[in-house]
Amino acid sequence: MRKKARFYILNIILFLVILGVIAFLFIYICCGVKSRTFAGSTVYSDEELTEMLFKEKYDDNVVSSWFMGIFRPKTGIPFVEKVTIMPTSLTEVKVTVKEKERYGVVQTSDTDFYYFDSKYNLTEHSDRYIEGTPLFMLPAFSGKAKEGSPLPTSGANKKTMGTIIDETAKRGISVADTVISDDGSIVMNYGTIEIRLGTRTNLKEKIMRLPYVLPNLQGLSGILHLEDWTEENTDIVFEKTG
Repeated sequence: MRKKARFYILNIILFLVILGVIAFLFIYICCGVKSRTFAGSTVYSDEELTEMLFKEKYDDNVVSSWFMGIFRPKTGIPFVEKVTIMPTSLTEVKVTVKEKERYGVVQTSDTDFYYFDSKYNLTEHSDRYIEGTPLFMLPAFSGKAKEGSPLPTSGANKKTMGTIIDETAKRGISVADTVISDDGSIVMNYGTIEIRLGTRTNLKEKIMRLPYVLPNLQGLSGILHLEDWTEENTDIVFEKTG
């Protein structure tokens, strides 16, 4: 009886080994990566992602690339939070990139850009500016700017940036950058026009007026004065400089 049981066990083990070898050979021979499709990246091209993400031998196989993507995720890529690799056929994979949130960015020098999310936590420190990210120049940071930590600036500056980001996005206004001075005064640069908004008093209402004014200033250079705008004083003055 024991001999018969041992015989069956050995045959089962042998069968599993043979099956494993066949599976391995099939995966090795038939599942080489022939193409990759990419989704979710606005920072990097497909070629750049391929160069950064797929450097190991196992990356050339659909199954091993997917398996290692689960147990050894691709990390350390600037601006990227997560990379997901999924097989779409025996020879094709889809690479989905989830980027870190870029609600806005503070520039402190020509090569220092501090990106932050909508909760004003720093998500990335880079020497690169990503087009389309609302850009701000602020007074010197009040503490160390470290990824994952709160943006080291005042609550008033955070509220000001949030209002500018949200209100300009709503109205399709694309400004080059916004400067917030020590005294709280705000200047937005829009092409060849400098928009002076004064302090953050009535800031939302001032920005709401811009879509009605800016189209009339196309091709002009100068300063748009909204520093003194209030509900009682609705005058908006354009000072032409060129």
